[in-house]
Amino acid sequence: MKKIVVFGLCISMYSCIYAQIGVNTSKPTKTLDVNGNMRIRKLDIINSPVNVLAVDHEGNVKKRQDLQLSPSLGDIKYGMQKNDHSGWFLINGRNINTLPSEKIKKNAYALGFSEYLWDARNRYIKYTSGSNGTLGGSHTVKLTTQNLPSYNVSTVSANSGGHSHNLLDHHMGPAGLYAINDRKGTPNNKTGIDKRFQDITQTRNTNANSWSHTHTASASVEGQGQAFSIEPEYLTVNLFIFLGE
Repeated sequence: MKKIVVFGLCISMYSCIYAQIGVNTSKPTKTLDVNGNMRIRKLDIINSPVNVLAVDHEGNVKKRQDLQLSPSLGDIKYGMQKNDHSGWFLINGRNINTLPSEKIKKNAYALGFSEYLWDARNRYIKYTSGSNGTLGGSHTVKLTTQNLPSYNVSTVSANSGGHSHNLLDHHMGPAGLYAINDRKGTPNNKTGIDKRFQDITQTRNTNANSWSHTHTASASVEGQGQAFSIEPEYLTVNLFIFLGE
């Protein structure tokens, strides 16, 4: 009787060790075969590098040893870090020869850098169809006359502009006898051969004769040509590029 009991226990233990458990399936094909969705409520947190579990197209959970969750060469990110870290390098215009290893230098050259990294300090990133690393733009603007729209300046005077002039009119004596600066004869003598020039002041109005004319005026703006800033409000962070470790 004792032999039968021991034999039965051995069979039960062997069955438990090599048993396959099926969840929502009567024919499990793996040690644990789950036919349906899984929910894991809690897992331990670890800090050391580990392999990654992956699921193939048939739903089998397997371990991937060659899978690394890391950025690719040339990836760019913003960060609050002040210095290079974990393969990320500040894009600050440094000479490639100052990078810490030959591998990282080679990666920089492979990405298209020639002698220096780009200098992203005080610049915005712009998506463009042009070449990477192209620098352009300015945070200040100085207006010129070509930047201003076309405009006219008009003025209105108090009246039509008509005005009078007082003229000193010299009346001559007989033709050919006397010169303007050699006024011979008797003063105020208006008759006879001794009559001389007589100064008479008369008034002439420019509205009534060919003396009417126009004036052209010009004005200048005494500006200093100072540039002004067009920089919007901003938040300062650092820009990094991944060159590998």
